[in-house]
Amino acid sequence: MSSVSLRRAAAVAAALTATVGLSACGTGMSAQTNQQYQAGIGANLRTGPMLALNTLFVDNGDGTATLSTAFVNKSESQQELQGVTVTVGDNSPATAEPSSAVFVSPGGSRSIGAAGEIVVQLDSLTAGAYADVVLTFDKTGDIEIEAPVVERNATYDDVATAPGGATTAESGTATE
Repeated sequence: MSSVSLRRAAAVAAALTATVGLSACGTGMSAQTNQQYQAGIGANLRTGPMLALNTLFVDNGDGTATLSTAFVNKSESQQELQGVTVTVGDNSPATAEPSSAVFVSPGGSRSIGAAGEIVVQLDSLTAGAYADVVLTFDKTGDIEIEAPVVERNATYDDVATAPGGATTAESGTATE
């Protein structure tokens, strides 16, 4: 074998070794591309001083729906949810006030839904619909988000069906 052929073979071997060594195979089975990602069903609002995460309504099957969301307060003052206005399509809006005080401390978070803080009476607020939601806070004002309405099932057993926290098990409502 000539020295030119030997150098070519060595160059090819070095290139193959470098390709394998520098590829993403070095991260093993823990690579981020192998991690499962399950996006939440609810809508997220990630701008402004008040964030609303995984926002959705759970259809109670009786012309009402319960708001389920998590608020994050990025402001430097405590925020209180004053009320909610909900519109579905061209229908007249419905409004609701919290059944109990909803405070979010500065830099803190607060989930609502389990205590039935916001239950809205609106016949068009049924599973499969999207609702235009305006959440009014005492200091930061209004935030707007478009939220889906989901069918009540076992996933949402912890979301109240009525103001004050009655759940499907307590109210006798059937779940699928």
